[in-house]
Amino acid sequence: MKFNKNLLKEKWVAYTIALCTAVLLYMVLTHLGAIGGILGKLWKVCSPVIMAFVIAFVLDPLVKIYTNYVFNGISSDRLRHNLSVILSFVTVIVFFTILMVALVPQIVDSAVTFAGNLNSYVRSFQGLMRQLNRFALNHDIDLSQFITSSDELLQSITRTLPDNLNKIVNVSYGFGTKLFDWIISIILAVYLMMDGATLKVGFVRLMRVLLPDSVYENTVSVWSRCNKILVQYIAFDILDGMIIGTLNWIFMLIMKMPYVAVVSVIVGVTNLAPTFGPLVGALLGSFILVLANPVAALWFLLFTVILQTVDGYILKPRLFGESLGVSSVWILISLIIGGRLLGVPGILLAIPFAAIGDFLYHDYILNRLEEQKLAQDLLRANIEMTSKKTAAEIAGEISRAASARANAVKAGLLRSKKEEVPDPHPDSDTAAQPGQEDKQRMDPAAGFEEPDATTDPGEADSSTDPDEADSSTDPEEVDSSTNPKEVNSSTDPDEAAEKSSR
Repeated sequence: MKFNKNLLKEKWVAYTIALCTAVLLYMVLTHLGAIGGILGKLWKVCSPVIMAFVIAFVLDPLVKIYTNYVFNGISSDRLRHNLSVILSFVTVIVFFTILMVALVPQIVDSAVTFAGNLNSYVRSFQGLMRQLNRFALNHDIDLSQFITSSDELLQSITRTLPDNLNKIVNVSYGFGTKLFDWIISIILAVYLMMDGATLKVGFVRLMRVLLPDSVYENTVSVWSRCNKILVQYIAFDILDGMIIGTLNWIFMLIMKMPYVAVVSVIVGVTNLAPTFGPLVGALLGSFILVLANPVAALWFLLFTVILQTVDGYILKPRLFGESLGVSSVWILISLIIGGRLLGVPGILLAIPFAAIGDFLYHDYILNRLEEQKLAQDLLRANIEMTSKKTAAEIAGEISRAASARANAVKAGLLRSKKEEVPDPHPDSDTAAQPGQEDKQRMDPAAGFEEPDATTDPGEADSSTDPDEADSSTDPEEVDSSTNPKEVNSSTDPDEAAEKSSR
């Protein structure tokens, strides 16, 4: 049974689809908790596989770099690809190992020092607040409410932090238990990347079978653009975070600030999150520093403002280029939706998905509308041009026909229209009489033929009858037979051609 496409044009079909969509949306919105639970269970089951695909997707650009520039001398494509995959994983593992060896001891030492000196930091901060309060009182500024709120906040932190140390340990233990899942994901990612060509060929064949050619080409084009946006954003965002964290590290070392490793890691990691990430990193870093050295916290805030300005106006535009062009409104909306749906990963991937949505909207929806409008305009212009061209051709043909007729009349091949059309008033005064016709035949100036040799003698005698001769020699009749207008119309071909063309 074939599907009738015209059925979709029926109003009742459109109303039915709209009603079903509204009911489905209502059911989804009213059962978000159950849907979230189902998705959570699916995530627990499929998380190693999903993470393997994510790892393979992120490392694919590095594999291509090694394939094209490091192992390009190897003739075997499969061997070159497998060596690139192995070297990519070795590079990432070595990089993170060096990073952890360099950072973890300093981070642990900074955390232990911070926890041991927390009470002294609180007392010094309270003394700073009292000095600020005295300064405010000397200038008639009431900060008592602010001081009270600050003391309550610090007391709450000092009470909550020791109580939550067990939770922090449990979270660390939970992360350790998930290490096995990460190992499985990495191994699966290695196999996915090594057999990526085979999987890609199979997927392409499946798409070829399921989709028409036009839909397949559009799908490939959309996927290529989306893949480019995601890869560029992830790679350049990680590079940008590393640059910001390194510059912050160098600045804090030069200024001899405490907790260099902890604060720099916080700044670099939070810089990965768009819009709000740098703000969170600045607040956390300044809070840690203000307890140990308030002056260092001020310098840190000033440097962070300058660094984020340079990053936003110079560094990020050069890294991302024109791959991202999303407005701030869509960024905020995508951050809210991504954070609510996926948490931290949703926040990190909010901008690339917003860029993909913006690309689909502008390059496909708006372009399709513009193409339809352009096609209609071109069709309308083509019709107008065709009609104008046809009218011009018709006028040219008429002009050429009139000119050809005039030339034919000049050459004596055709008679003028006045000669061809018989006189509608034969009884008028200008009508030729029988004797007058003979007179015209005898008159060579009239341009007519000579009398035929077969003329009957009787007719010739009758033409010499006195009465007939008198009537034939009547001045009015002669004048009418030798009227200049009549002669000109029969002997002037130029005027006849001009009249014919008119």
